[in-house]
Order: sequence, then C-alpha cells, then structure tokens
Amino acid sequence: MKLRYILAPILALCFKASDQNGLSEQEYRMNTIRNYFIFTWVNYKTRAMGADELRPMDGTPDVSVWGGWGVTLVDSLDTLWLMDLKEEFRDAVAVIAQIDFSKGTIATSFFEVTIRNLGGLIAAYDLSGERVLLQKAKELADVLMLDFDSPSGFPYTNFDFRAQQPVREAYASLANIGSCQLGFARMSQLTGDPKYFNAALKVYDVLDQNKPGSGLYYADLDVNTGKFTSKTLTYGAIGDSFYEYLIKLRVMLGPQNGAKYLRMFDESMIQFKSQLLVPCYGNRLCLGFNDRNGKFQPLIQHLNFFVPGMLLLGDGYLPGRNLSAIGLDLLETFSHIPRLARTGLAPELVSFSPNAEMRIESKANILRPELVESFFYAYRATHNPIYQDRTWAAFQAFRNYSLANYGFSEYADVTDTYKKFQQRNAMPSFFLAETFRYMYLTFAPDSKLPPLSNLNQWVFNTEAHPFKIST
Repeated sequence: MKLRYILAPILALCFKASDQNGLSEQEYRMNTIRNYFIFTWVNYKTRAMGADELRPMDGTPDVSVWGGWGVTLVDSLDTLWLMDLKEEFRDAVAVIAQIDFSKGTIATSFFEVTIRNLGGLIAAYDLSGERVLLQKAKELADVLMLDFDSPSGFPYTNFDFRAQQPVREAYASLANIGSCQLGFARMSQLTGDPKYFNAALKVYDVLDQNKPGSGLYYADLDVNTGKFTSKTLTYGAIGDSFYEYLIKLRVMLGPQNGAKYLRMFDESMIQFKSQLLVPCYGNRLCLGFNDRNGKFQPLIQHLNFFVPGMLLLGDGYLPGRNLSAIGLDLLETFSHIPRLARTGLAPELVSFSPNAEMRIESKANILRPELVESFFYAYRATHNPIYQDRTWAAFQAFRNYSLANYGFSEYADVTDTYKKFQQRNAMPSFFLAETFRYMYLTFAPDSKLPPLSNLNQWVFNTEAHPFKIST
C-alpha cells in the first residue's frame, strides 16, 4: 500500500477547517470527504478485505451479510475510481477476480445482491474497461437469472446462494421485483445476450397489465399470480426504487425503446401528486404513504428523501415534466428534518400534521444516502451553493457523531449527543458506495461526472452505481 494512502487517514483526522492550504472552499470540502473515505477504506482493506462489511468500532470483519463475496469491496469499486484512487482500485479488482459467485454463503436478498454486487461490477467495468469485471458481472448475472423461475416471471425475494436456487416464498415487493431492470438491461447491452433484458423487462409488462388503475403500482404482490395483494402505495420501503427506474430506463433505452417506461412514470406521477403529497405545518409540502388498507399515513421515511432527486432527474433528463418545483419544495421539507435532532443526523422516521411541528418517531440513523443524493441532484440542476452547504453539514454530522475507531458507525438515537452510548458497531456497504460518493460528487468538478444537464452519458442505479448509456 502506498505511503500516501496510509498517511491520508491521519491527515483527514487532524485536518482543521482553517488549514485549507490555499484551496478553495469547494476543493477543501471535496478533499476532506475524500480523505475520510480513504480512512474508512484503508481500515476495511487492512482489517476486513474480502468480508462483506467492517465493524467500525472494534475493526473486526463481518464475513457474510449479503452473500459472503465482500459486498463492501464490490460496492466501493467505482467510488475508488471516481476519487482517483486507481492503485487501490487495481488491488481491489485483483481480489474480485478470485470470487466464485457459484459458491455463496447464505440465502439473501435478490434486490440487494443485484443493486450492490451486480451494479458495482457493471459500473466499475463501464468506468475502467477492466474486462475481468464484466466477466464477473456475467457470472453473477447468470446465477441471478435462476431467481426468475416463478409462475409470474417475477424474481423471488430471496435466493439461496448455497443451493443455487430461489427461496420459493409467495410474497414479493414492488422494489424487489422492479429494481433489477437497469442492471439486467445493461448486461444485455454489454454481452449482446437479450436474456437478461427479456427476463427483467417482462416484470414491468406484468405490472403494467395487472395494475388496478392508471399509475397505481401497489407495493405488495404475489410472485405466483403476478397480482397486487394490498393497497400499499409508497415511495418508501418496499416501493421506492421501482419509480426511479421507470424514468432511468427511458433514458438508458432511448425514446423508442423506452417510451413505455416513460408513460408508466408519467402515470405514476398522477397518483403521487394526488394521493401522497399534502401540505403540512409551517407552510411545507409533506409526503406520506397509503398502508395495506389504502389509509393515508402521515409519516416520512428517510428512504423518501430520494424523491426530490428523482423529480429533478425527470426534468433534467426529459424537460417539460414540470416536476422540479415539487422536488425543490419537498427537499426544503426534508432539509428541515435533521434540524429536529440535536446531532444534525437525519432520523429514520418522522410524523407530521397540519397543526404541529414534525416529530421524530424512529431515532436511528443508519448512514443512509438519500438526503445527500437529493442534494447532489439539486446542486447539479441549480448550481445553488446552498445544496453544497447542506451536504457539508450532513458530512459534519457524520464526522461529529458517527466517526468511530475504524470507520463510521450507525447511530441509535439522533437526539442524543453522547455518542459513546449511541454508536452501533455496524457500517453498511452503501455508506462507502452511495453516501460518500454523493457527498464527494457534490463538490467534485464536472470532469468527475457530467452535470445533470449532460447526464445523457450516465445513469445511476439505485445504489449510485453509474452505468454508461449506449446510444
């Protein structure tokens, strides 16, 4: 390992706000975020390389969380590339080349393995051109194809990677079946084999045929019949990423091949605006969800925070949808939520009403990326520095309260500043793959990734892995 990579974590931890060494504020912030990523990566590499995750408080490896193939390693590949850590990238690729995806360790989520492992391999290949990454992506995609063996053609929720067969449970969620399409479509483009595209896009055909009304895609389904089983309507858990994939597929596939998905997205926006958006206290715009019985619940999940970015993305890719104003209004509401907590960390769940301030209902912060994701899109769309300032505030909250001995920890109670009792010994791979990446790219020059107005070159999957758009 190069000396500069060993020293970078030390510099990061000692760097003071006044020590900018002639850098602009934007460069200083970008470099500081990068140094803390290096601090975290070096600890993963030296203490847990090849394990799924690193426990940030005691520096021990968590070997098998999402299949046992080193999900943090794979998930972080394109972050290494984008942060210009090319030697570290090549070292990581050498380890990944030895992974055998036909030998998993546990039964685990089809959704998570697809967006993290497969998405990470595809994006790293698209950025670097390293052929072994495409080879490993194909090996994993071929295993995941076995999960579509259901009567409806939906993938099962979990796949047993030890037995190399699906866990044949009847329940399916909208997010699980509707968030593989970008990765599988890109695999068909890269390999020339339509089987990946055909399996994944059949799912959308069935959803479109079975929806109970225009734009209504309920979140609970039966994998055997392909039918919706509840009236849950949500842009949070079990629904969220399906909706962003509709607009992103249109971008990836072009105006002719992607027209159907644009129509589905536009229809979904009608229900989104009419059923889930409501005014709330303080002249704010709030976003709730409908439960299994179709009853509106005035609750905002941290997972909802991606929605402003999706709406800005819709206008940025395909102008004329008039979604940006709603997105920016929602982002103002979501930006207020971390201020409810003494730490400045955003909680998992808040409730709202027309007559009272929002209230924290679930106090944990698990290092999620959705808020900084929307700040990234808002800055790229508007170039308003307020979104860089808010990104920096989010980073400072992580640094002040989640920074642990060997990485960054989940935080149990965002209202309690006594971090000794609130840090939890867990660091999900998405913190390095998404949260760090969005923070860094919000300050990075356009050469690191095209601005929103030129994102016809790349499209992010829901794990923030950039796929190249082939036209």
